[in-house]
Amino acid sequence: MTLPLDVSPEDLPGIGSVLASIEGGLAAALGTAAAGAHPIAAGVDSVSVAAAHCFSAYSDGISSCSTRGVGYLQNGLNALHPVSIGYSARDTSDGGSVAARGNFPH
Repeated sequence: MTLPLDVSPEDLPGIGSVLASIEGGLAAALGTAAAGAHPIAAGVDSVSVAAAHCFSAYSDGISSCSTRGVGYLQNGLNALHPVSIGYSARDTSDGGSVAARGNFPH
């Protein structure tokens, strides 16, 4: 089964610009938060050491997920402009399909 797809290719570069802005903000936020996300222990007691370890482990999970998100945004925004050009060219020649661009793992 094939479903119709309504695309406004002239909007895709603008959407790419918005994604670039989001990606830049996320990357900057990650860079700013990185230093404070790995606290040193407030003391040498076991509670302070354990608390610092827990916060660092938690921030590692958040950071790796967010870093993957930055990569997905970069892949998406880099693909939108070429796709808009390809779609416009295929659409004017009455093309029935648009090839996928990039590799977006799940």
